[in-house]
Amino acid sequence: MPDAPATSGLVVAPYEVARDEMLRAAHNDAFLDQWGSEVRDRASWERWFTGSRHFRPDLSRIAFANDDIAGYVLSMVFPDDAPARGYTEAWTTHLGVRRPWRGRGLATALLTDALRAYGAAGYDYASLDVDAENPSGALGLYQRLGYETVRDVVSYARTPLTRPRAT
Repeated sequence: MPDAPATSGLVVAPYEVARDEMLRAAHNDAFLDQWGSEVRDRASWERWFTGSRHFRPDLSRIAFANDDIAGYVLSMVFPDDAPARGYTEAWTTHLGVRRPWRGRGLATALLTDALRAYGAAGYDYASLDVDAENPSGALGLYQRLGYETVRDVVSYARTPLTRPRAT
């Protein structure tokens, strides 16, 4: 595991439920310019993110700059998959760094901390999904931390499926 870069003035800490609403707002800000991302309201955040039964607060991290959230990593585990796969894995489902703190190695520091937590918790593998065309350089970050491509996925959509009717 590579050493995490120093993050001067930032404190990385485990997820705290008391900061969940603040984290949701930070997520919306961090992903504001990300293709395909949408603003998460409270209900969708609780359903699909920190309220999911797969969410692991003990494996998730938040980076603070004083009282502001600079970045975060959210982790999930899907234990029902392990018997069929023959190994356990922890998933990094979201890694976000807000604009003022980008370019300082914070994403590397957060992910490295999460990877150490995954190993300490006994997981065999760490997994994530990434848009390989993401202009943020996410793919390079993951490769530098030792992630390897195991599956490529191509998504297609065709819209509209119906045409407006002439009136």
